[in-house]
Amino acid sequence: MLMMMMMQSSDRPEQLKQVIEHLQESLPMDEQKKINLVMDDINHLSVAKRYLLAASTNVCGMKVVDCRGLPHDTVKTVVSVSLDEQKYERESDNARKNFYMSIGSFGISFASLILSFLAFRRKAKEPSKTQDTES
Repeated sequence: MLMMMMMQSSDRPEQLKQVIEHLQESLPMDEQKKINLVMDDINHLSVAKRYLLAASTNVCGMKVVDCRGLPHDTVKTVVSVSLDEQKYERESDNARKNFYMSIGSFGISFASLILSFLAFRRKAKEPSKTQDTES
């Protein structure tokens, strides 16, 4: 099940890239270059500032990022995509860590099962020896 979740989430960066490409294609040529520069600026911001920009009603008026003459709605979309990329990276890291922890847990459980089985076999043989000495 975890592998299926990881496979489904692996499509996510492609979807985000498609959103950015679609956004770039909908803009005139001179604005396409500007949006790449704005995206680089947003990606270098701290997470707190990105959330602040996402919650803002006027991203360009906040003077946190240089909009380079792009409309507010366009820059706001770039902020949302940047936050989604960051969330995806964090979720995939968590899924990877959880996967390795579950493999380690499985290994420990399996080793415990083998040790318990060996101990049970040893104890099963010992009572027959004690019964012979008692009689």
